[in-house]
Amino acid sequence: MSEKSSKTGHSLITKPQQKRSRQSLDAIVGATKTLLAEKGHEGLTVPEVVVRARCSVGCFYGRFESKEALLSYVSQHFFEEAEAGWQQFLDATRWENVCAFSIIEEMVRNTVVCTRADEALLRAFTLYWQTAELDAGTREAAARYYQRLFDGLAELLLARRNQVNHPQPELAVRFAIEWMDATITERLLLRTSRLNQVVMTDEELVHELTRALTCYLGIPGPA
Repeated sequence: MSEKSSKTGHSLITKPQQKRSRQSLDAIVGATKTLLAEKGHEGLTVPEVVVRARCSVGCFYGRFESKEALLSYVSQHFFEEAEAGWQQFLDATRWENVCAFSIIEEMVRNTVVCTRADEALLRAFTLYWQTAELDAGTREAAARYYQRLFDGLAELLLARRNQVNHPQPELAVRFAIEWMDATITERLLLRTSRLNQVVMTDEELVHELTRALTCYLGIPGPA
């Protein structure tokens, strides 16, 4: 595969072998993320990326055919990084002798904390993914990330099936994870819903969402 991304964005760019080329690519990706956080995907332009990355126009177009190809690469790169970031959390050995209630509480807290840490960038990405016509590579990367994340979280909770009193544990656990993700995305990133009338701190959000999810699943609170 060549270094330049395809128009369809079906795959990520091969990481350059030369240190200077890797640094240039990293600079372009970093500049793109910064500009996305500042201006959103519609306000991002290739000339600004080039200036922020301190690279040449030729350097940019040697790797990306267009702004759309750049956004595809950065999106796929983001999903790979996000998946890697969840790996330590999902390690089953970390949760030995931990009850389902505590796992859900930490699952919610981790999601809120990570969302806040990159709030502006995540908001820009979310709006881009919701409004743009995404290429196959980005759709596949997103699907792979959410599948692995949901599978990992569901595995942790279903290993404590005896603590889940919902009549359909497999369905309920996955729906609870989806519910958590949608609620945090809506409240922290989109903030457009007429339903968001209740003002609460992040810690209150963690507490109330944990209570809602565990009550739905029929999971008893900690002793």
